[in-house]
Amino acid sequence: MKTFRFASVLIAFVLSASCASIPIKQQAAVSLQTAEAAVSAAQTLERALCFNDPATEHGTQCTNPLAAAVGLMALVADPRSKTTPPAVISRHVWFAEQFEAIYTAQIAAATEIETWQAGAPAPPGFTLYAANVQQVLGLAQALITSNPAVAAFVAKVQAAVIATQQIAAQFGA
Repeated sequence: MKTFRFASVLIAFVLSASCASIPIKQQAAVSLQTAEAAVSAAQTLERALCFNDPATEHGTQCTNPLAAAVGLMALVADPRSKTTPPAVISRHVWFAEQFEAIYTAQIAAATEIETWQAGAPAPPGFTLYAANVQQVLGLAQALITSNPAVAAFVAKVQAAVIATQQIAAQFGA
């Protein structure tokens, strides 16, 4: 959550900058804030699915019985694995790692939006951010989406994807 606040402050700075491409930067910054809010809400929902008390619990093992029922504890190939067959991790662990990567990319994207010039390609930090959000959506859709809590989680991730698509449109990507 600290990273989310830092990125929001950085975006506020971007909004106050003066430059010929301000309208595009402002639109991209606002869309990034929208995406950040959706990602934060999605992470909160994923933690609520995993833990009985998400405010105090953390770790690789979910304590909420709903987690197993909706597929959050199912094992998936670890995308970082360099072995054959690949090592496996639970979907919960994969989500936690992806959310961390998203927050790191948010900071880079916010910083790069500040210096982005009209006509230049989309900033690489934003491109990585958008790819990470899209990956979370793909795995989220593999959960049992008939469960209302999972459906809410998937909807928040979809909102983040839509916001990143709006940013991409600002950059002409």
